[in-house]
Amino acid sequence: MNKTKSFIKKHSLFISVSFTWFLILLTRLAYYLYINVPFLFDDSHGYNVITNQLVTGNTLLFTLRLPVYPLFLAIPHIFTKNIDFVIYLQTIASLLTSFFFIWAVNKTFKNLTIVAGIAVSAFMTSLIALHNETAVLPESLYTNFLLIFTGFLFLSIKKPKTKYYLGLSIAFTISFLIRPTALFLTPIVLFIAFFIIYNKIGKKYLLYLLLPPIIFSLSLAIYNKNTIGIFVVSNRGVMEIGPAITFTETDESLPDYMNKSIEKRILAKTNKQKLDYIDTSWDLINITILYLKYQSFKNDFIQDIEEVHRGDLKLTMDDCSLFFSTMVKKHPDKYLKFLSVGFLHYFNSIHRDKTAAFPYYRDYYTCFQEARVQNYFYKDPNKRAYYYSFDIPQLSPSLADKKIKDIEKKPLSRFTASFFSIHQYLFRNYLWLVLYIIVFIGAIIRFFKKRMKDVDSFIVLNIALMNLLHLMVILIASPSFIRYNQTLHFTYYILPFLIPLLIPGFSLKELFSAKKIAIASSGQTDKNINIKRKYKTKKKSQAFNKNKKYKR
Repeated sequence: MNKTKSFIKKHSLFISVSFTWFLILLTRLAYYLYINVPFLFDDSHGYNVITNQLVTGNTLLFTLRLPVYPLFLAIPHIFTKNIDFVIYLQTIASLLTSFFFIWAVNKTFKNLTIVAGIAVSAFMTSLIALHNETAVLPESLYTNFLLIFTGFLFLSIKKPKTKYYLGLSIAFTISFLIRPTALFLTPIVLFIAFFIIYNKIGKKYLLYLLLPPIIFSLSLAIYNKNTIGIFVVSNRGVMEIGPAITFTETDESLPDYMNKSIEKRILAKTNKQKLDYIDTSWDLINITILYLKYQSFKNDFIQDIEEVHRGDLKLTMDDCSLFFSTMVKKHPDKYLKFLSVGFLHYFNSIHRDKTAAFPYYRDYYTCFQEARVQNYFYKDPNKRAYYYSFDIPQLSPSLADKKIKDIEKKPLSRFTASFFSIHQYLFRNYLWLVLYIIVFIGAIIRFFKKRMKDVDSFIVLNIALMNLLHLMVILIASPSFIRYNQTLHFTYYILPFLIPLLIPGFSLKELFSAKKIAIASSGQTDKNINIKRKYKTKKKSQAFNKNKKYKR
C-alpha cells in the first residue's frame, strides 16, 4: 500500500497528464473518425476576413475582431488549405494547455497534481468543450489561455519569479487579444499588483505584470488609429447594443435617421406577445433564447447608422452609445430584468442541459448541409470571399443523412454517447455551484482573517472571483448563453479540490503522507504522536551534544 502511494506521488505528473490526455482524445475519437466536419457560424467569417487579409498581403483591419484568432487561423495555410486543419490545431492546443496547468499545480502544490488532472478532465471532456473545440470560433483557444493564466496565477503567487509574472501578464494580454471579454481579468491583475505592494514581495514584479498589456494595448490602439481612423483597442463594447433591443422605441431626443431605422429594422420585426412574455416570465432558458433572437436585429440597425456616417466608426460608435443610454434611461426596470435573467442563467448553466451526443452528431450534419451543401456562406458574395483561402468540400444531402444513421450505429459512437451522458450527471449539476459558493466565502474569510497576507487563500479567492467578474463583463454586451458561460466552468471543478488550502493548520504533506496514514490506522492518538516526536527530538539533541563533547 505504501509502495503504491509512494509510486503515485513520485510519478503524479505523468499519471495525471496521461489520464487527462487519454480522456480528451477518447472523447474526440468518434468526431475525428466519423464526422470531421468543423462548425461554421456567422461569427466565423468575421475572423476569416482578417485571416484572408493576412494571407493575401493586404492591410489588416481590426474594425470588430481582435488579431490573435485570425492569426491562429492563418497557421494552416503554412501546410494546407483544408479548413479541417484548424480543428486539429485546437485539439493540440487543448492537450498542451492541460499539460501546462497540471504541471503548474505540480510545481506549487505537488500533492494536488492528481486532482488537478481530474478537474481539467471534467472540464475538457464535456460536450460543450468538444463543441467549441470543433468550431471555427475563438472560444476553445480563449478558454485555453484562461487556463494558462490560472496556471501562472498558481506559479507567480506561490513561487514569485520574474518569468512567472511575465507569463501571467502575457497570458492576460493574449486572452484579451482573442476576445475583449477577457477585460474581466483586469481587476484580477490589479488585485495581484495590490498584493505585491501590500506584502512587499518585490516592486520589479509590478513591471513585468503591468507592462506587457499596456504596451500591446497602446500599440494596437495606435495601429487602429492609422488604419481605421480611431484610437481604440476594440470598439466591440460600444457597438454591443443588443441588451436594449427588447425595449427599444423611438424617441424625440434621437436623430430622425435613427428613429426611422428603429421603426424599420427593429419595431417592424418585433412581436408584442413575445415581448410581453419577456417582461412577465422568469423562464431563464426561453427568455435567453428570445434575447438572442432579438439581439440579431441590431446588425441592420448599426449598418443603417454606418451608411449615414459613410463608414465613420467614431460617429457610428457615438450614435450606438447615445441609443443605448437613451433606451436604458427610459426603461431601467426592463434593463434590470435583462441583467437579473443573465445573472441567474449564467450560474444555472452549470446544470445538466438537454444536449445529447446523437443530436450533437446531427447538429454537425445540419451545419454541414447548410454550410457545404446548400452553400450558406456562398449565397452572400461577401461571405464567399471570406472563405476563398480555405478548401471546403461538399457532400450531397442524401449521403449526409445516410452517414448520420451509420454513425449512430457504430459501437464507438454509442460508447461516446454514454460517456457524455454519465459526464453530464456527474459534472453538470448544482452541487458544483454550491461548492463554488462555499469555497468563495471560505476564501474571503481566510484571506481577510490572515490580514491579506495568506498566499494560498489569495490564489483561491482570485480563481473564484474570475467567474463573477466574467459574468459582469458578459452582461454589458450580450445575454449570457452557454457559448460564453462555459468558458469559466473549469473554476467549478478546480475550486472544490483547493478546500484544504483554506483550513487553518491543515498540511497537505501530512494529509498525503503514507507515514501518517499508517500511524492513524494503528489507532495511535495525536497526543501519542506528539510525545513520540518530542522523544525523538530529545534523543537527537542528546546524541548531538555527546558527539560534540567527544570531539572536544
